[in-house]
Amino acid sequence: MTSAAPKGAFGYSWEGGDNGVDYWTPQGITGNGSGVQAQSWYKGASGHEEAVRISFVDRSKGANGMYRFGLLVRPTGGSGFAQITRHAGGIAWVGKYLYVADTNNGLLVFDLSRTLRVPNNRLGSTGNYRYLIPQIGRYQRGGGGALKFSALSVDNSNPASPALVAGEYQVYENKDPTTRIARWALSTKTGRLVRARASQAWKTGFDQLQGVVTNQGQIYASSTWGAGGKLYHGKPRKRAKTNAWGHVGPEGLYATKTQLWTLTEQKDHRTVFGKTFSSLN
Repeated sequence: MTSAAPKGAFGYSWEGGDNGVDYWTPQGITGNGSGVQAQSWYKGASGHEEAVRISFVDRSKGANGMYRFGLLVRPTGGSGFAQITRHAGGIAWVGKYLYVADTNNGLLVFDLSRTLRVPNNRLGSTGNYRYLIPQIGRYQRGGGGALKFSALSVDNSNPASPALVAGEYQVYENKDPTTRIARWALSTKTGRLVRARASQAWKTGFDQLQGVVTNQGQIYASSTWGAGGKLYHGKPRKRAKTNAWGHVGPEGLYATKTQLWTLTEQKDHRTVFGKTFSSLN
């Protein structure tokens, strides 16, 4: 572990090349509920993104786990494809689908079951990425005043009522923030949204929100506000509690039955860590 994680956390770090690379930046985190975690990385500068890759980490393969990357692409016809140029601030793994936050537009949907293995003679066209994950759909957000999709997660705390959760990043400086969080019901059969309208939504005072999950009726939000990272958590309509959280750029959030996970983004200080829900007070 590095100093990027708070006291009492557990987790893993990246190989040196991925920890120190300056043109790929980690953002979102999710998992399949069976020991495999995934993280989104955007290439380039914020606002001028050039590509998105997903790291898949098998936690059953030791302390740090083995990981591989897949590149997000949009089919363009035949065997052609275009790389996805988004910030990918949040991701959510639902069955065979990977939902990716598309900040000013809504959600992009990718089908993990259709992942393509690139032959050796085509690796030059993918930047030497062996696997391509194709986009198969999208959800377009509404008109003026619509939610900004900065963070994304899936709530499986009630298996009979899974939900997709999104939150927006806002910077208010010395003004009172109004950051919105919303949930959409997911079909247990298809893994898709049940309807376009959110089933629940809240206005909060969380400044610089980077990640959000709901779990067992509580809201958890990571923030980069202030000198160090913060984790806000509590029940709706109640004053949130605050914990120190990822002192060097905490980003997305991912929940298992008993643990809350995040990742930090800053070069040379990148780690993926978790804490048990019972340790948060």
